[in-house]
Amino acid sequence: MKRPIFLIALMAMLTLASGVASAHSSLVSSSPNAGESLPKAPDQVELVFNQAISPSFPTVAITAQSGERFDDGTATVEGEFVRTRVDRQVPAGTYTVGYRVVSADGHPITGSYEFTVTGTPGTSAEATTAAPTPAAAQPSEPETAGGPPPGAIIGLVAFAVAAVGGLGWVLVRSRRKA
Repeated sequence: MKRPIFLIALMAMLTLASGVASAHSSLVSSSPNAGESLPKAPDQVELVFNQAISPSFPTVAITAQSGERFDDGTATVEGEFVRTRVDRQVPAGTYTVGYRVVSADGHPITGSYEFTVTGTPGTSAEATTAAPTPAAAQPSEPETAGGPPPGAIIGLVAFAVAAVGGLGWVLVRSRRKA
């Protein structure tokens, strides 16, 4: 009786642990926030992810609807924070922040969101000093690439655990009969 309970507990632990192991980084907040309307443009854009980001090849672009870029072309990574500076005065309008970063587990993460500048051209330190809020909107088009979807991994691990558990049960039953 002790072995089946142990096997069931082991299967449950392995199944639950696989969900945590297959999680990828995702954007949790930003400054400015998605959909935010600012009186003046920020000095920088800051993206905050749920896990540390690899410092390899971060890209953040701030683009006007005309296609003109307003970022300085360099993004910096500090743990889960990715920042880029606004390189010049930004006129009123809607801007898209597009990003591509690599998570600590090596998977690329891409996405974009928009914010609006309503005032006259210029930058404002006040717009970027506020800490990002956890309730910030998610990017409008998040994507991850480079591997099977997490659901497939969880399914395969659950199937493997069930198969091993079933085999163990059959072996235990056959030894009892012998």
